[in-house]
Amino acid sequence: MLFIKILQDRPIRYYPDIAKALGSVKAGVFISQILYWTGKGKIKEGWIYKTQNEMYEETALSRREQENARKIARKLSILEEKKEGIPQRLYFRINFEKLGEVLLSYYQNNKNAQNRHTCLFRKNKQYAPKEHSLYSKNTQENTQKNKLYLKKKALLKAFKKIGVSQNIIDNYK
Repeated sequence: MLFIKILQDRPIRYYPDIAKALGSVKAGVFISQILYWTGKGKIKEGWIYKTQNEMYEETALSRREQENARKIARKLSILEEKKEGIPQRLYFRINFEKLGEVLLSYYQNNKNAQNRHTCLFRKNKQYAPKEHSLYSKNTQENTQKNKLYLKKKALLKAFKKIGVSQNIIDNYK
């Protein structure tokens, strides 16, 4: 009977890639829970309010574990915090651009780490640089726009990979 009671409890949504990118399972659990609640509350502009007790009930993270998780996320500029009201309440918001950058960096480094040893088997060859077309007009403005487009496209792909809701992705576009 106890087993059935446990299974009827609310599971949480957890993104292992976030934990890996942050270097902390507890920070990954905390950020995953904030992501879950983002857009579900009455607070606008992505801010949510959760007490330490609520977070404990939802994630089983102790007060100290929550504080350490927040510290890690703040250090990477992924988590924004503000205090408002009387009595003061602590509100949280995810910086999706920074989260995307951290995930993208993790994916790139992880990909490089997996392929790092394969270069040992290649012969040492020098490659001639590709010739540039005489007709291509490559201005700094076009290059910058292209880089921003590719970066945003990669961030959206990273968000989809970890399962961020389509509503949040649409707001980011």
